[in-house]
Amino acid sequence: MTGLRWDPMALLAGCDLSVWEFDHLAADQRPFAPHHRSCASSPVVDVSHGYSTYLSERLQSTNGSVASALRKGRKLEREVGRLRLVLDVHDARLLATLRAWKSAQYRRMGWMDRFAHPETAGIIDTLVQARSQECSGTVSVLYAGDTPVAGHIGLRSTSVLCSWFPTYEVAFAAYSPGLLMLLGMAESAACHGIHRLDLGKGDEGYKRMLQSWDDPVAVGWVERPSVRASFRQAQREGSSRLHDFVAGRPRVHRVAHRAYVRWQRLNGGTGDRWR
Repeated sequence: MTGLRWDPMALLAGCDLSVWEFDHLAADQRPFAPHHRSCASSPVVDVSHGYSTYLSERLQSTNGSVASALRKGRKLEREVGRLRLVLDVHDARLLATLRAWKSAQYRRMGWMDRFAHPETAGIIDTLVQARSQECSGTVSVLYAGDTPVAGHIGLRSTSVLCSWFPTYEVAFAAYSPGLLMLLGMAESAACHGIHRLDLGKGDEGYKRMLQSWDDPVAVGWVERPSVRASFRQAQREGSSRLHDFVAGRPRVHRVAHRAYVRWQRLNGGTGDRWR
């Protein structure tokens, strides 16, 4: 997209949007630069030179953590069944299973369940049914024998696979099935001509373990003058002030977080980290 010029306001008008908020926008899209509010690093898995090259580099750079994950994979094979990764599954029942796993994970973590909103499920269904080479939804599943142990709902083009909703069967958590799945996805992606996996911004340990390098992504919004945009701005400013107030007071933050987690647990959560 280097050298391509466009007007963000005209783009919003053409899409009949008053406000567009973004949190993973490629930071090098210069027309949007005046609308950036912050930038972050988004870890990337680079398999452009093949999976073996990538894995060798990770084994040398991660102080044994990737090797440990591979040992857990061998143990899972001995105790449950041979591991195999299917990169693109077309099975409505499996998709429903992955959604249920992810919803349960959100509740355990004390987070908002994205799949509680019909709009999210609708977008995923539309993308998974799309069969465009440039952009389509992809459902990946890691099996141990005939048993699904981890899954992923994401987006792909001809050369890029974007991580969106990784999840796993909690009964197999001790084997780190999420890590094994992402390694399997990297291997399968390389075999299908995909050069990179974008893991998305965040400093989670598994992302740092798997990443080859970072891409800068921008957070911000574009607004056209309208009543709706003014209302959203008031919401955003109130939320920002509350966030800054809580974040700047560790004791208040701890109390607020405990209260939120406790409220979520009333709806069936317990609290864990993604594996």
